[in-house]
Amino acid sequence: MVFSAIPQVITEDRASGAHIFDGSLKIDNDKSQYLRKTFSNEGNRRTFTWSCWVKRSSFGDWQRIFTCEPSSNLIAGLSFTGAVEGASPLDAIRIQQQDSGSNNNHFRTTAAYRDTGWYHIVMRVDTTLSTADDRVRLYVNGELQPHIYPTGGNPGLHSTFGYNSTSNYHEIGHSTNYNAYYDGQITQCHWLDGIAVGPEEFGYTDPLTNTWRPKKYTGSFNAAAVPGATYASASDGKPFVNTTNEGQTLGSGYVSGATTNAILLVPGYNLTEEGSSNSISNINATSTTTSKWYGNAIQFGTAASEGNVQKCLSYSTALGLSGASNFTFEAWVYPRAGSSSYNMLFEGDWQNNHGIRFSLTSAYKPSLQLGNGGFQTFTSDLAVTPDQWSHVAIVCDNNTMRFFVNGTMDVKGTRTMNYTVGNGHRYIGAYRDSNHYGAPRAPFYGYMQDIRLTSDVKYNASFTVPGGGAVPAGVNGFYLPMDGSAPVGKDQSGNGNDFEPFRMSSSASLDKATGAIPILNTSSGGTQSTGSVRTDIKSYTVTASGGKYYLDGALTPTLNAYRGSSLTFDYTGATSHPLYLSSLPDGKWNSKAYSVAFDGTGDALRVPDHEDFRFGTGAFTVECYVWFNSFDDNYPSIISKYTGGTASWIMRVRNNGAAIYYSAVGGGSNEQSSEGIIKLGKWHHIAMVREGTGSNQAKMYVDGALVLTATDPTDYTDTQEITIGAQNASDSNVLNGYMSNVRIIKGTALYTSEFTPPGTTLTNVTNTKLLCCQDSDATTAAVIPPQGSITVAGNPLVTQTKQPFLYDTNHGNFGLNTTTSNTTKITIPHLSADTLYYYCNAHGGMGSSINVTTDLLKADPYAWKCVLAAPLSGAADDKSTLLNVNSVSKILGMNGPTASTDKRNFYGSHYNFDGNDHIAISDHTDFDFGSGDFTVEAWVERLSKGNRTDSVVFNQSTGGASSNSATYFGVASNGVSLYLSTNGTSWTNNIERSEDLGGTNKPWHHIVWQRKNDRLEIWIDGTRKQTGAFTGTINNSSRDVEIGRQNGASYYNGQLQDLRVYKGLAKYTESFIPASVDPSILPDSPSGIPGKTNLTKITDGGVYFDRSGNDYLQAPASTDFRLDGQYCIEYFLNLTDYSNDSVYVRTFVLDGPTGDGGTTNIHLNVNPSNGVLLFWSGGGELISGTISIAGSWHHVCLTRDSSNKTRLFIDGVLSGSADIATDYNLNSNQNRPRLGALGTTGGTTGHYSNWRITKGSIPTEYQTSTTTNGTRAFSPPTETLTTTSQGATANDVKLIACQSNTEASSATVAPNVSGVNNGTEWSKYLTGGGGFQGSYPATNAFNGVTTGANTSRSVSSQTTQTFIPPGGISYSSSVEVWTWMDGTVSLNGGSNITVSNDQSFREIATGSGTINNITFNSASGNSIYIAGIRVDGTILLDPLTTNGGAEATNFNPFIDDINAIRGKQTRYATLDPYKRTSNQTLSDGNLRCTQGGNVWGAAASTIGMHENTGKFYFECTVAANQYTYAGIANADSAIWNLSAVSSGYAYLGGTSNDWGYLSSNGNLQHGGSAAGSGARSLNAGDTIGITFDTSNKECRWYVEGELQYTRTLTGNYPFFFASGSYQSHNIVNFGQKPFKFLPSGGFQPVNISTTQPEKVFVRPEQYVSAITYSGNNSTSNTVTDLKFNSKPDFVWIKSRSGSSSPNAQNHYLMDSVRGANGASGTSKLYSNNNGAANSGQTATTNGVRFIHNGFELTTNNDGTNSNNNYVAWCWKAGGSEGTFNVDGATYATAAAAGLSAGTMTVTGASVGTKQGFSIVRYTGSGSAGSLAHGLGQKPTFWIVKSIDAANYPNWYAYTEQLDGSLDFMHFHTNEHKFDSAAAAPTSTTIGITSTLGQAVSWITYMWHDVPGLQKFGSFTGNSSHNFVELGFRPAIVWVKRAIANSSSDTSTNNSAWTIMDSTRLSYNGQTPNHLYANHTVDEGKRGTGTGTTGLADMTLEPHSNGFYLNGPATETNSNTGKFIYCAWAESPASNLYGGQSNAR
Repeated sequence: MVFSAIPQVITEDRASGAHIFDGSLKIDNDKSQYLRKTFSNEGNRRTFTWSCWVKRSSFGDWQRIFTCEPSSNLIAGLSFTGAVEGASPLDAIRIQQQDSGSNNNHFRTTAAYRDTGWYHIVMRVDTTLSTADDRVRLYVNGELQPHIYPTGGNPGLHSTFGYNSTSNYHEIGHSTNYNAYYDGQITQCHWLDGIAVGPEEFGYTDPLTNTWRPKKYTGSFNAAAVPGATYASASDGKPFVNTTNEGQTLGSGYVSGATTNAILLVPGYNLTEEGSSNSISNINATSTTTSKWYGNAIQFGTAASEGNVQKCLSYSTALGLSGASNFTFEAWVYPRAGSSSYNMLFEGDWQNNHGIRFSLTSAYKPSLQLGNGGFQTFTSDLAVTPDQWSHVAIVCDNNTMRFFVNGTMDVKGTRTMNYTVGNGHRYIGAYRDSNHYGAPRAPFYGYMQDIRLTSDVKYNASFTVPGGGAVPAGVNGFYLPMDGSAPVGKDQSGNGNDFEPFRMSSSASLDKATGAIPILNTSSGGTQSTGSVRTDIKSYTVTASGGKYYLDGALTPTLNAYRGSSLTFDYTGATSHPLYLSSLPDGKWNSKAYSVAFDGTGDALRVPDHEDFRFGTGAFTVECYVWFNSFDDNYPSIISKYTGGTASWIMRVRNNGAAIYYSAVGGGSNEQSSEGIIKLGKWHHIAMVREGTGSNQAKMYVDGALVLTATDPTDYTDTQEITIGAQNASDSNVLNGYMSNVRIIKGTALYTSEFTPPGTTLTNVTNTKLLCCQDSDATTAAVIPPQGSITVAGNPLVTQTKQPFLYDTNHGNFGLNTTTSNTTKITIPHLSADTLYYYCNAHGGMGSSINVTTDLLKADPYAWKCVLAAPLSGAADDKSTLLNVNSVSKILGMNGPTASTDKRNFYGSHYNFDGNDHIAISDHTDFDFGSGDFTVEAWVERLSKGNRTDSVVFNQSTGGASSNSATYFGVASNGVSLYLSTNGTSWTNNIERSEDLGGTNKPWHHIVWQRKNDRLEIWIDGTRKQTGAFTGTINNSSRDVEIGRQNGASYYNGQLQDLRVYKGLAKYTESFIPASVDPSILPDSPSGIPGKTNLTKITDGGVYFDRSGNDYLQAPASTDFRLDGQYCIEYFLNLTDYSNDSVYVRTFVLDGPTGDGGTTNIHLNVNPSNGVLLFWSGGGELISGTISIAGSWHHVCLTRDSSNKTRLFIDGVLSGSADIATDYNLNSNQNRPRLGALGTTGGTTGHYSNWRITKGSIPTEYQTSTTTNGTRAFSPPTETLTTTSQGATANDVKLIACQSNTEASSATVAPNVSGVNNGTEWSKYLTGGGGFQGSYPATNAFNGVTTGANTSRSVSSQTTQTFIPPGGISYSSSVEVWTWMDGTVSLNGGSNITVSNDQSFREIATGSGTINNITFNSASGNSIYIAGIRVDGTILLDPLTTNGGAEATNFNPFIDDINAIRGKQTRYATLDPYKRTSNQTLSDGNLRCTQGGNVWGAAASTIGMHENTGKFYFECTVAANQYTYAGIANADSAIWNLSAVSSGYAYLGGTSNDWGYLSSNGNLQHGGSAAGSGARSLNAGDTIGITFDTSNKECRWYVEGELQYTRTLTGNYPFFFASGSYQSHNIVNFGQKPFKFLPSGGFQPVNISTTQPEKVFVRPEQYVSAITYSGNNSTSNTVTDLKFNSKPDFVWIKSRSGSSSPNAQNHYLMDSVRGANGASGTSKLYSNNNGAANSGQTATTNGVRFIHNGFELTTNNDGTNSNNNYVAWCWKAGGSEGTFNVDGATYATAAAAGLSAGTMTVTGASVGTKQGFSIVRYTGSGSAGSLAHGLGQKPTFWIVKSIDAANYPNWYAYTEQLDGSLDFMHFHTNEHKFDSAAAAPTSTTIGITSTLGQAVSWITYMWHDVPGLQKFGSFTGNSSHNFVELGFRPAIVWVKRAIANSSSDTSTNNSAWTIMDSTRLSYNGQTPNHLYANHTVDEGKRGTGTGTTGLADMTLEPHSNGFYLNGPATETNSNTGKFIYCAWAESPASNLYGGQSNAR
């Protein structure tokens, strides 16, 4: 199974399912940011895939996503468009292909993409496809996009793109030649080289939300190479010139047999015949590069209309076929579309109707014509496809005519005549004129290759033709996460295709950073310094009593600390108990706290030879800790296995400090690292590793760093002893020092990449053969071969003098400081073990432990090596002594640099160096780096345009290059430099990196200069950019150190912060993500990330089938399933779709051992046309029922009771029943239940959960006597099924499965579940890198069948499989395996047991123990065959058998709690590009607002704050010190529309609906005047903070963290944070970046999650939907496209267009309360007039009946089913089963339904409390009063209409959304609003006026706001582009102008009720297709009282969180007019996971 879009629910621990990523890369157009890569190798330029997620910040301009360019023109590009072209609008997506500057094809979508939400874009290209339209495909959010080609057309077959070329650079976010950038966010960039896949590989439709969700791509990034022209699988049709690469000719090497009996051979790569070039004459034919096999083909003609133009080849040699009974003509042809009717391929010997012709007809069918004066013609029924290559062959086989097209044969009769030769004219690609003497004419229009005519039969049956030439392996695939998980541009595919970022700021906020964290604490991760060092510093007072330590009075507490923490232990009160630290429990008193001392004079340890030490050619690891006192010999040996033979090895060093891996001693290689790696006087961990057979990769690691790599193929078989501390028995090359923890491992390369060395005692890991030098006796070994022992030579002494795990100065420091009397200090090192121990150095057993973790935000793990830490945050001081207890404070001598706040990075200020400043630091030994590692790092913001070599940041060369060991570190706008001098005269070791670090206003950069072993390195923003060799020493030689200059010159000019120096440490070893307060990575993605909600871990699950692999799940044959009595079969089913199936979809099968046919007993199938059917073998269809499709769970239950009554229930409702006395094989003892497919057809696409079979009884809850279909017998289960749930009898339950979310075939009850078989799916834990062969899956090893055909079998490339059962399996007597292979088997890594095609069980263990793993290895590279595993005599069995791709999922029917399954924090607000004044320019991801003129302006946030959703915070920083406003606006503000307010008040605070704080004077503006004054004014860099509490509308303004104003605001929700400016610009922050001054009190950032209520609707389309249909003017028209999973309750139908009464069709409103399901049908109301309902009609005359998921139209003379196009708007309320319905339940009375609260009499109701919609019918009391609505929450919009009384005809629509008081409008007129006298609505009733209280029958439709489903409100028109935020993408929108735009405007002609919906729009359509509730006009016509003019001035543009109204239309958006709206959701903006991934 290639792919299955498994729907998954994301839990708190992210255990499974969709791909969760936490961020995205912000690319800023204004900063000219992008990424670039030029590939080193040519990739596949015909086939590739691009996938990414984008969220745009601006619209209307060209924006480049992924381009590929040379220096002159755009060769390939994926872009958003900035120009209208053809039928494509602005903001479409374009794919450009340009071939060699000539063919320029522009693929453009016909939809626009202007949403501010996320789009998933997949570009899939494969020009090798024969169907032209398939070659380029563009998908957005999983949907294939319609497109046009305004320029060019579909790419040609095998044509190439610029992508993957080595001559072009590839850019993300930019086109250099067109100077266009992308502006927005991007994440998850995938590039697949040579692979074309669709969007399903990167995302899937979430079944819980119906939104497109990201998932992790698990496929390959590179296609494998396709060899050229070998064609082993092709019978023929081969090119007869050998090729190795498509398009490359290798000459005339014929393929074997190609020239047999050859008459004519024309390859076509030139215009000659092969082997006889004189026979061919060219008549104007040309070559073309559109080639099938070679570089060229022959082109015949250039247009179909050329007529007599001569373009062909002439052939001079006679054919000699006149009397032949056998011949073959064949060619590869490429006819162009529009060819003539002749298409002559070859004409031979023709004249006067004599000769032979091979051609294609006008229908492109091969044809043969024979002429001897008369004609015989044969034409095939097969046809070739124009505009693509096809192989054609015409064969005369003993006079039988055979035609072949692409290898398929068509026999067309027998030849009855021979042709006769005319005058000998022969033409390829043309024929003679009608006189048979003229010039050739009407040439074949197209291309040909490999033209052959032979006198034999080449083909006599269908055959396979080859598909193409060679395709190179893909090499250019990449994966750029762009989400903070890796540095920006760092390829994570494993291909190393890194992209270089240009002008990117630092990449991650503090909490996402993996390096370069600031020294000082910052407030809540923000930019305000708190002055304290960012580390964990703790002090403890130590006392002792009773032989135990007390710390601060606590008895031996367990401490917690971080790597980098500084701890102080003052034991003045316990001086006789000195406290020390160790990584060993109880320190020196631990039995392993020893090392062995070797004095260099002959001391050694020897271990005799053993097989365990003969490594052969396999992997091994030799490691130890070693301390050198001195290098006494030239090559002191550490460990060796050498006494003179060549099959031996030595681990040793050289006296220059180089580490040596000496292999095959005496004849091998002496591989050395750089010198100086091994230092004297310190512990080193050294590991010598070989990775084993096939690799032979030899490596050596020192302190975890890889210091050398070599190839070691030695077969280590010699029998030398192991020597420790010397080279061999002669004790030469001895060690002077100490050794500890020697470990030798055979068969395992323990280290394969760099690592942190072990922090505590080495232990006995798998395959350890020797472990010693740990104990108090040098001859003691924890592990040694049997009968082995350690002997000594000389006098090696066991000692604790030096020990690698005792943390004190004597043992190697490790950050410890004991220089203060009675005090022990430590800065915990980065290489510390996870647990440290404090212990008494004088007495054992006194201390306890310290838990050590790493947290970069709490402490710098490398602080123990820090010798200088200068934050430069306003005070010039060194903080290194606070970071590191071993550092000495340095004095910083200031010489000019000044503290500044204008370019703050982490802190409130930084230091500015103006080009004449520096800081001096006195000489100190801390700066004498010697030959060791060092790191210098700093944050720089570079202003100077100077050179990197003369702009010095840190300098140790006050004497210049004339100083020995001089160093300086430079940075400038053009890069970074590191210069060293070791000779006292010149700079001898220099490295430089050219890099654009920018000038003014460019971002801060993190720079690293460091030495790692023998390499100098430069790092920029987390990436190693430059390296250079260096082996010398650096000693400062009593010179001052300078910051900011070198030797009195080369001054630095720029900003500097956080300069640090580390001695003895290369801090950075791999790419990292630098910290930033202005990150490029924002916490915003379509995934969503966990936030404030504690999510519930989901443990339930189910199984998913996708049908592609004949998927099913089967229980074993058993008497448990002999169902000849009572039984119950049940399961939950959720089908994806079966609407297009032509066969029954099998969901459940019970059959016997012979499978399909014969003994099939039960089928539960889904019929594509009519639902679920029950079939019995021999009995046909006995029971049928209906089940809905697509996206909903259903409980299916089949029971048979003691009277043989069999019943089928769906969701607890009886669907059918039958008396079935016949057993139909149910009494078989071999019955096998199966879910899913039956045989090879009728499989399932969907989900199953909770499968249970009960035999002998029926669960009591399901027992019923009813036989009435449609009766609800029980409620479906709501929790996981058990053996007793629903009243089941435990002993009768025989199967419970499909409940696990990790194992598809696991079961809690099954015949196979007992004893050791505990329900675990064992096959899931049999794994290997290569996988299994399709017909021999892992499940075959656990099915109990051991014959060869039923074994599991690995793919041929996989020679190892391992069984790793979860938690292990205990055994008490034996473990056995059954294999069909030659190889070995080992248990738990133990001895290999040889197996040799055993074909029986072989014992691999006896006694008792635990199976942790069993490893199977095959011999000679063969596949692995495993038939079974037996434990204590019981074969391990999977509970069930899986077939195909059945997969476990945690999608199940029981989890529907929104807060159990969604994340909370994602998609932060920005300034809205549409909600701004035209003079405000947005940039920096729409977080920077700039005003470009002398007029005030403003911009508001994209996300509003709704009532009672929380407390929120926002910051606005003044970037330029002019006039900046920061404030807030309510829903009615129009401040961003300049034309809506007078010029004097066009600023934030200029109207009564907004408030603004003015930076220049501190005034608070509101209503056009100062509402507060005297507060603090702001300077550039100062920040305004604003809080808003949605529970009480309290708003507070802060400046630089100090409170200035508190106000309670007025107006309607939602409120929007906003900013504005005048000749200024400002930067806003909604939480994307760390806040500077986050106030206390639980304030939240503003994002789509925090602003949403706790409950959000999951699937709106299940409650409201708009659908379109066509009337058929018949008595049968069924519309069932809804997804309600029940009948609708309110349907409104309107004709859109058509010939039947155009512009005169009524609106038809029907509801279930007035009767939609009875015999009389439903009566209609008309919204466009005030007439009474047409009650009393029958279903026949009325024509509409509500049915499941839709409605039925049963008349041909009704306004709902004539020959017109219609739209139906449908709503679901509370059901229609009875008179009073609430949430699907039926009640006998209104009181019982909770509808008795009002004074009106309720006579019918359908109430849906969940969806906030009720329909209530009532009879008035005769006076004013109230009406119960049943919603439990006050309605916000409702409609009332009398049903049958002419005296009260009007429609009434009520709302409080205009001004807070109750208003009404007439629904059937254009009139404006009226004030209402009715009482205000409450949670139980609405007010009824005296008119609506009259004693007649009334109907009401009532709604209230439901987040994510529906919203009712108001807005002010602006006549242009007006956004209304909803929190969801709308499906249906009503708009009504309620208040005129001025007092003089009393016209209501254009104030119609306007209805819009997204169903009638294109993908992002803006087509004016409005309808009017109070007019009969067709779609797209104006709803005036008399006119039907067009709607060019209004369009609706739905977006993911609301809608835009474009244009000045009076009825929808007139300037300053007041409008109400009603909106229902298509999908929520905040889906289950908090992400907005459904933008359209």
